[in-house]
Amino acid sequence: MNPILIVASLAAAGFITGCSGGASQPSSHTTSTAASIGGVQRVTLHATDGLRFTPDVISVHPGKVRVTLVDDGSYPHNFSIASLQVTSATVSGNPGDTSTTTILNLTKPGTYQFVCTFHASAGMRGEIVVT
Repeated sequence: MNPILIVASLAAAGFITGCSGGASQPSSHTTSTAASIGGVQRVTLHATDGLRFTPDVISVHPGKVRVTLVDDGSYPHNFSIASLQVTSATVSGNPGDTSTTTILNLTKPGTYQFVCTFHASAGMRGEIVVT
């Protein structure tokens, strides 16, 4: 077989393997379970310039939940739970304006969808699961 053809075939195989990552792809969702301190569950929600929340799925138990939203980028973000008529203050990457805290009283089990009102159409969404 032609040596140039062998090298080209091996290079193409390596390129295809490299593109696939060679391992299973990670889940597109990140999940967090709220930690309870003094009877109040706490979770930190990060907002990025990639227009995503991390985590985007939060597991809690019924009761008070303290959600701290941290802006890890430069775009303004907030989180809004329409079914509860709750919207956090807006945060940005500006010094002194990078985080805000909202207390939720989630008494009923269920799934509560939240969005960034600025970037919902770009897919900046998540959910709080109360079990």
